Amino acid sequence: MLKHKIWLNTSKNMMVFEKKALVIGAGLAGCSTAYSLAKRGWLVDILDKEERPALGASQNRQAVLTIKPSNALPHIKQLWNIGQSYTKQLLESILLEKKGVCWDWLGVFYPKQGFTSERCLTEAYKQHLSSEFDPGQTSPLSLGGWVDVPALCKKMIDHPNITFHPKTDIDLVERIGSTWTLTSKKNKRLSASVLIVSNGHLANQLFPSLRWSTRVMRGQLSYIKKTDMSPTWRMILYGNPYLTPALESRYALGATHQLDDYDLSEREQDHDSNWKGLAQYTPEICKMLGGTASKKPSSIQGWVGLRCVTQDKLPIIGSVVSSDEFCKQYHHLKYDALARFNTEPPYLPGCYVTIGHGFKGLTTAPLSGELIAMHLNNEPSVLPELLMQSISPSRFLARQLIRNQLKNSY
Repeated sequence: MLKHKIWLNTSKNMMVFEKKALVIGAGLAGCSTAYSLAKRGWLVDILDKEERPALGASQNRQAVLTIKPSNALPHIKQLWNIGQSYTKQLLESILLEKKGVCWDWLGVFYPKQGFTSERCLTEAYKQHLSSEFDPGQTSPLSLGGWVDVPALCKKMIDHPNITFHPKTDIDLVERIGSTWTLTSKKNKRLSASVLIVSNGHLANQLFPSLRWSTRVMRGQLSYIKKTDMSPTWRMILYGNPYLTPALESRYALGATHQLDDYDLSEREQDHDSNWKGLAQYTPEICKMLGGTASKKPSSIQGWVGLRCVTQDKLPIIGSVVSSDEFCKQYHHLKYDALARFNTEPPYLPGCYVTIGHGFKGLTTAPLSGELIAMHLNNEPSVLPELLMQSISPSRFLARQLIRNQLKNSY
């Protein structure tokens, strides 16, 4: 249990901040945090090196929002359930008029290998619409849908309290007095009392001393054009890979997973991999999409994104500690992993991070923005302390200390 681990305790916000914040990164996590703060009256500057929000890993226009039945620990399932509920509420509150266009909530079907009949999908879809079902371990049906992430991000930062700064590549981050100051490579300077880091795998390049244990996972989607023979159901088929309903006359099939691969070029072998995965459990649908079980359609196009992931598949959300001070303060963990301490972690004033959402981005990234905004406004957290410790930015640093994996002698 994590209860005795004071080094993972959620920081107590004892400071009174001016309600101004800087957010680095305009992907789903950054836009969600900016929106959660803005609706509470904060003035937020959100910066990104791209010309529009959600041009990195959040560029997927049909990202899947669901909780696949798994043997995950109960507290992790709790995080996913709360996150999925929050994201759905967010969609209903700001994109309700765009349902069916920018998002939809029509259920997820988990086919077994050898699944062949579209009739089964049609019947499952009718069952989904006409009855309540348990999204637990035994049902082939689950709650869920798809989301146009760029559309969601654009809507969130289209708020009078949010200013978006495109094409802003950060060169220097400084804590000057009681404010954080960012300087871009073009000498643009912005300051605020609170800094939120949400630029995914690039965060480690900007803050190398903070030792966030993240990796890059490359993923490639395959887009397949709709034809007269194409399937007509509207649910998501969630096998390995998943297949979304048609959006603007094309289906999304994917995605591949390659760790520590930074190549953004489209690969034919990845399209082959996606198609082979589909053919393994539903060869009949391969024919309906214009190919065969052994041959993909010739018109396939793709999209590649780099997601930020962690070793334990949980995101990194919360207050940031000074790594050196943390290691000095808790150095005895090298000798006794069960050591108890009385001193709270040395948090950097007004500094937060929300990265590592690559495995369950739609369930955790919007929620992360709300968690940070709640903390800054001294509101009760929607997550229990055990769960907050599970997503703590300090957890990997503590593990490195316990395993004596740090080069410095603290």
